[in-house]
Amino acid sequence: MPGPSTQTPGTTSSPAVPGPQEPELGDRKRQIASINIWVQITSGEHHFAPRPIEAAQPANIQHAWKLRRNTIWHLFQSDLPRPHYTGLKAELNALAAALARTIDAAADPQPPTKPGNRHL
Repeated sequence: MPGPSTQTPGTTSSPAVPGPQEPELGDRKRQIASINIWVQITSGEHHFAPRPIEAAQPANIQHAWKLRRNTIWHLFQSDLPRPHYTGLKAELNALAAALARTIDAAADPQPPTKPGNRHL
């Protein structure tokens, strides 16, 4: 089980993966998870998502991540069965939906005082 420094926000363990290999759950995977949630919440493009974890890396690591960015995003968004990415995406989508509900509940607009005061 990954320690706190390698856990995806909102999860306590990684999705089960059949076979002997353990998926990489380091900073790059956390960055992709953050981007996935950002895209779900904002309906924005992944290209424009903030990348604070990537920005904190040394220049050579940033460059390596940049080269793999679209490949990793494709694996994350693909409908082909890839147990780790499919399981992680399902967990992150549930987390994004819960976060969106929390944000929407906090916004709780005040009802109009008079029926004629509603804005369309």
